[in-house]
Amino acid sequence: WRARHAALAIALVRGNHDEHAGDPPADLGLQIVDEPHALGPLRACHHPQLLPGLGVLCGHVHPAVRLQGPGRERLRLPCFALRPFTAEQGGLLLLPAFGAFTGASLRPLPPGLRRYAVGADRVWALDGR
Repeated sequence: WRARHAALAIALVRGNHDEHAGDPPADLGLQIVDEPHALGPLRACHHPQLLPGLGVLCGHVHPAVRLQGPGRERLRLPCFALRPFTAEQGGLLLLPAFGAFTGASLRPLPPGLRRYAVGADRVWALDGR
């Protein structure tokens, strides 16, 4: 895949897995960066953290939701979790995982986060918003 998309600039923010595995091979052509990595007014981080005055995109947690229907149907979906931006505390967007390698967490999220499930080629607002 990387060979077919060699012109695509990709930055990889180091995280807790990289401490043991090390950086990926140089021939993949990835820019390897530490957190927080500047992306204009945003910062890319592996671990969730608030940075005053900035929006943060992060992984590590990779939230998911389990939806249950009236007929015992169950559906597990990846989801985004958003802490709205304030000038004093900044903002936070937890990114979902879509592959089996990273997994997804059903653990409860801290209060004040809005969840947005991803499924059926759409993003669905949860939590009544």
